[in-house]
Formats: sequence, structure tokens, C-alpha cells
Amino acid sequence: IVLDEDAPLVRIGLKATLLQLLETGVMHTDPHGGNLLRGPALPDADARGSGARLWSRKKAPIARNQLLYLDFGLIADVPLQVRDGLVCAVMYIIQRRWGRVASLFNRLMLLPDWVLEDQETMRRFTADLEVAADAALDFGSGADTAEPRVPQLRFAALLEQLALLAPRYEFR
Repeated sequence: IVLDEDAPLVRIGLKATLLQLLETGVMHTDPHGGNLLRGPALPDADARGSGARLWSRKKAPIARNQLLYLDFGLIADVPLQVRDGLVCAVMYIIQRRWGRVASLFNRLMLLPDWVLEDQETMRRFTADLEVAADAALDFGSGADTAEPRVPQLRFAALLEQLALLAPRYEFR
């Protein structure tokens, strides 16, 4: 549950995470309550006493809602092929095209070649992926209609399903 006063920070955090993941590929991989602070980070010039500015041309910009990331000890460099694969995966998940999602596991660098190269294993993986999606995703009422919907994610169920699939298909 997100408090109304925290909703802008949640939106900032989501945008920052997507920007890191999809645009730059450099991602803070440990964003938890101890590594995130509510801003503003800098007091205005009058509160500092001297009126000095950290930026030479104009007063430092202070947003009403700022989210500060700390502890950059865990950083990931996400390759472009993985970023592209994630965007495609989201689209295919919304369309419920599980065969396409399964085939993206190569671009996502998650499956060993033996799974991808064997048609029967890939067929089983696709079927297992659909079962996992049924357990972890809620497309809401009218889910059988032709109109694509963004599903709600049951995170605990997703983790459970991944824990079942990972050893069976030797996820990387």
C-alpha cells in the first residue's frame, strides 16, 4: 500500500528504474528502503547562510519530490540485446504470445543453448511458461477477450514459478 504523500516518489522511482534499465543500461540493482532517501537533497541558498551556489549560473534546482539513490555497490550493466528483449517480452506477455516470450529467453541470455535448440524441450518450456504466467499474472475480468490488457503481477507467485523453472531449464 502506497500512501498518497509517497505516490510521487513511487512514480519517480519507477521512472528512474525504467530509465536506468531501458535507456542507459546501467542500473542500481539494490534499491531498498536503506538505499533510497526522500529529498530535497540541498537546502535553498538562504538556508546555507552565505548565499553561495553550487551551480555558477543560477540557483540550484530543487524539486518538491526528490528520490536519492545511495550505495552504488551493486550495479548492473544491462546489454542492449537484453534491454530490447525485455521490451519485446512485455509486449508479448500483454498479447499472451507465450511461444514468442519463450523464444526471447535467448535474447535475455537466460537459457542455455540446449533448451533453445531442441524443439521438444522448447515446446515443454513454452507450455511451462504459460502455466507460470497463469499463476503469476492476473489479466482481470474479460481476460479472454481479443483486446490486450496489462496484467497485474502476483510477485510471490512469480518467484515461486521461477524457482520451479530455473533448475529444470538451467537458467543462467
